[in-house]
Amino acid sequence: MKSLILCIGVMVFINQSDAQTTLENQLRNFPIESYLNKPIDSLIVNLPSGYDTSFVIGSNGNINRGASLQINYPPNNQFWIDIFITDAQFITIQKDLNVQPEVAWPLHLLRKEKIGSITLFSNAYQIIKHVDIY
Repeated sequence: MKSLILCIGVMVFINQSDAQTTLENQLRNFPIESYLNKPIDSLIVNLPSGYDTSFVIGSNGNINRGASLQINYPPNNQFWIDIFITDAQFITIQKDLNVQPEVAWPLHLLRKEKIGSITLFSNAYQIIKHVDIY
């Protein structure tokens, strides 16, 4: 019985490791450069599946880039994608935010903005891939 439980545990670990490797390969091969200067939604609908749909809206980076969006891949944010916009058309860029970024920049409007920069990270803060128009 103990050997059966150990065997199952090893199989689960191998499957999780294979899934992580597969996702990493998908992200490494994902053509992020073709999404620059296009709406964020165009990227989101084509991303490899499995991302957490509760996106993180922030104000990181240069204020000229405006709002940022972070998309995480669970468990434990093994991989994540940072997206910065360019030339805001649907949201108002504010140098000093007096409210939370998700209030200042509603997701339904932020998703319409054009992408200026995309960076893919691993959980070790390693940049897997980066492109920008700056």
